[in-house]
Amino acid sequence: MWASADNQDAVKPVVTATASNAGFVPDFLFQGTRDETAFCCVPTALTLYRGLGVDRIYEHNSRLVEVASQNLATAWNSEILAPPSLRGAFMAAVRLPLPFGNSMSSGNSGEIANNTYGLSAASAAAAVESSSATVDRWMLSPLGHEVLHDLLQSDYQIEYVKLFNFGKRVWVRIACQIYNEIEDYVRLGEAVLAVIRGGTYMKELRERAGRKKDNEEELQDSENWDGNFY
Repeated sequence: MWASADNQDAVKPVVTATASNAGFVPDFLFQGTRDETAFCCVPTALTLYRGLGVDRIYEHNSRLVEVASQNLATAWNSEILAPPSLRGAFMAAVRLPLPFGNSMSSGNSGEIANNTYGLSAASAAAAVESSSATVDRWMLSPLGHEVLHDLLQSDYQIEYVKLFNFGKRVWVRIACQIYNEIEDYVRLGEAVLAVIRGGTYMKELRERAGRKKDNEEELQDSENWDGNFY
């Protein structure tokens, strides 16, 4: 599908959802026009569900989401957002191990130290704190989510991970189904650690933020954001 730049604001998808009004390409990326495929698949899906057994599927998915979320929380030295009674079906949210409040230890401390040379101790500390707060905002921004998505996809072939903000932190929402196994989530946990603690994420975030400073909207943080930006 193509539309000239002058007409893109007027062209909207037939089916809209929470990501609507995000821009011409984002509006069509996940939503697009109505697709009847899902309706045609319902009879086959119900046959499969009945064949496997509803109780068996429920037991598998419930057990898997519990083990997977605990595994990620332990691997990341993190936490699960809510108890099972407050979660969606077969889903859980785990806090990502991003270095909030400590971003200067993740690849830029030397540069900051050079820029604060000659200042008083109090002024230098304030400069470091201000720079760290700026990086914290980047991690909570659409750009911060985009960088992590891109690195997981390009370096580890992990296609899509649902991220969202809550309480000034970034969380990953996992969902478990009969086609998933615990190895999927172990792989996710290891990939996230490698990208974040290995310094790749922070390096890429700083580089992209430097190129996008003219677009302040992409660098603004949001304390409670559902992650739908494209």
